[in-house]
Amino acid sequence: MTTGYIKHEKASDHYRAIECRDEIVLDLGCGRWGIKEIDETSPGFFLKQGATRIIGVDKSSADVAFYKENLSGIWIQEKLEEPYQIRSLLAAHSPTLLKVDIEGDEILLLQLDEDDLTSVRKMAIEYHSEELEEGVFSWAEGLGFTLRENHRFTYGKGAKGVLYLDR
Repeated sequence: MTTGYIKHEKASDHYRAIECRDEIVLDLGCGRWGIKEIDETSPGFFLKQGATRIIGVDKSSADVAFYKENLSGIWIQEKLEEPYQIRSLLAAHSPTLLKVDIEGDEILLLQLDEDDLTSVRKMAIEYHSEELEEGVFSWAEGLGFTLRENHRFTYGKGAKGVLYLDR
């Protein structure tokens, strides 16, 4: 079920369906993707919308350095390749909102369970295929999350979009 569309990488379009006021945000894949305006990056957007804290993780050392210089938050340069890395970040920071945009490696989430996500109330998870869309939806539903919105990209090839989930 598609409920909206994403037209570009700017966070005000990409993540407009998520309310983040007073949330602790774990932003997995916080890279800038060529976005120059800081408020249009996902961490900048979340902070502008009232998030109380951002923990940003990205494989790009340049993007992490940029955030360290320009935004308050915890910034970690790390390529996420194993579920234990995400488990460790969840346990260390107890986020209430989990945003995941790790270019197809969202499949790692499917190995997490209820105990890993005890603090998480909201999720925004990007997907890069129909199989991943269905897998993430089923996994999240099994953990007690409900699909609030599913926004599809209007650009690029294949089934891509963001699932917005709450519990």
